[in-house]
Amino acid sequence: MKRKRGFFMVSVLLVDDQRLFIEGLQAILSQEEEIEVVGLASDGEGILDLVNELKPDVILMDMHMSQSAGVETTFQVKTKYPKVKVILLTGSAEEETIVYGLNAGADGFLSRELDRNQLIKAIYDVNYNEVVISGEAAKLLAKRFRDIQYDNKDILNDRLQNRRIYLTNRELEIADLLMDGATNRYISEKLSLSEGTVKNYISDLYSKVDIHHRKKVIDFLKGLIK
Repeated sequence: MKRKRGFFMVSVLLVDDQRLFIEGLQAILSQEEEIEVVGLASDGEGILDLVNELKPDVILMDMHMSQSAGVETTFQVKTKYPKVKVILLTGSAEEETIVYGLNAGADGFLSRELDRNQLIKAIYDVNYNEVVISGEAAKLLAKRFRDIQYDNKDILNDRLQNRRIYLTNRELEIADLLMDGATNRYISEKLSLSEGTVKNYISDLYSKVDIHHRKKVIDFLKGLIK
């Protein structure tokens, strides 16, 4: 960040192949006192030279440019300049592309239809090492995390069965919640069961794994997942 007139400036490089859109972004950001647009680019070609020359704090980049993929360009930038923050802009997000982008080092995903205040806040947030995700990208990632949770139950079930430990579906649900640190009361509300019933299920679970201490049971279950 550069200091200007007593405060720090966040320098931003804009990369998008739609001229009107990128000029619109520039006009919006130029109204913000502590943000400076240091350059515009229409694609990812030569991006490393631009970053070296302009030294931006943040890059706002279209994920679906016609001449170069935003994810690949992100990987190039983050490999050589890991401190530079990259926010990918997208009109239509796909789950795998978002995951690839995060794996490539992207610091955020924003909808191209984001309003001015959200855009500016996102730039400040990533500049202070936060990850920002909005719109459809956030919904897709939330779904993926939910799916991973379900996958964990399947993995847990398989590994318990390898040890000749057989849990019912309800016991697996409770085991999964226990690993997340859920209390009996939370489990009862989540599964619409009485606390007494939850205690009975947990007692049966203890007997099946032959461990009779809550923390040790949780550690055992987590160990199976790892």
